[in-house]
Amino acid sequence: MVSPHGIKLAVHLISTYFGDIVSKVCECLLCKGTLSLAQVIRYTELGGFGEAPKIVTQYMALHDNIIHHMRFPKFLAIVSDEFGQECMELFEGLLQHGRLSFNQIMDRHKDKHRAVVTSGG
Repeated sequence: MVSPHGIKLAVHLISTYFGDIVSKVCECLLCKGTLSLAQVIRYTELGGFGEAPKIVTQYMALHDNIIHHMRFPKFLAIVSDEFGQECMELFEGLLQHGRLSFNQIMDRHKDKHRAVVTSGG
């Protein structure tokens, strides 16, 4: 079980990275445990999104994974020092988005560098 202070820290981190709506959902999941989308909507009072799904998916927030976000800058600094800027940028994508396919990683990297070239940076 996660302490109230642990939940508060996790919700603050999620709010910082992803905004207030996501943090509200996260707080609900951390406090109440695994929930269906209908339950999340009911507890957070965010409103429905049309017709109910035919398959019920259960959602959960993993406190330890959220807390690891605090370590990302250190991980990125180590990777940058050891392997260089380009490797650090690829690693950053994995840290930010979790599981990505190789093509998604490469597309993200190309898009980022295309935006830098286009803006003159």
